[in-house]
Amino acid sequence: MKALWLLPFLMCLMVSAGDMDHRPQKLAAVRAHSILPESLRILVKRHGDQLFAGIDEGIKIPYRNVSESMVERETQLITEMIDGRAPFSRVIYQMGYVSGLLAVWLNPSWGRSDAAMRGFEYYTNAKLRKFLFVFDGYDAFRKQQDVPSYLRSVAGPLDNYGRLLDVNYARVGGNARFLFDERSAVFGVSSIYFSSLAQCSAQLWQHAWASARGDATRTPFVRVEQEASVVIDSAR
Repeated sequence: MKALWLLPFLMCLMVSAGDMDHRPQKLAAVRAHSILPESLRILVKRHGDQLFAGIDEGIKIPYRNVSESMVERETQLITEMIDGRAPFSRVIYQMGYVSGLLAVWLNPSWGRSDAAMRGFEYYTNAKLRKFLFVFDGYDAFRKQQDVPSYLRSVAGPLDNYGRLLDVNYARVGGNARFLFDERSAVFGVSSIYFSSLAQCSAQLWQHAWASARGDATRTPFVRVEQEASVVIDSAR
């Protein structure tokens, strides 16, 4: 069954880093999907391969080309595709693409030293199973009112996180494969990146779904007083 798409992926987390492309980003998407409205969550499970394919494509976009306006535009496209009754395989691919863009945009190592950039990727893979997913709730997005404002609220500390990577990799002579202690600043930065990516993906996916008047009942951490006026046919 396609609903079992998580099982082979989660098994891949048990093998050595590098056996699956973009493992941290894909696990962040798995965590994000787990807190979506139930009807959307089922669709993501059904089209998990397309979600991962979209992530792979989004991550290919160079950091210098990713902007708040680009992420907003691609998020809006999710809503437009749903409203236009596009096949949900394409919708879920677009959701993955947005998450891939976020993976690039939120990466604190971009533009830093070569050791920090290579080390951050290696370390995040190596410590993946240690990271927790912390979610602030969907109100965090609603308070910002729009996608660019929300993204700016998340981006604030990124520059400081990048500086921490530079400082710590310089201390170990630029060794990109140094495994810092889990009490270190590098572990903290990597963990925050993972959780922020999962959180931002969930926020933007839920926003796009809600903008298309999708069924929001049974959304984790949200008490829905009234069912949405339009329930999208999940059998598409």
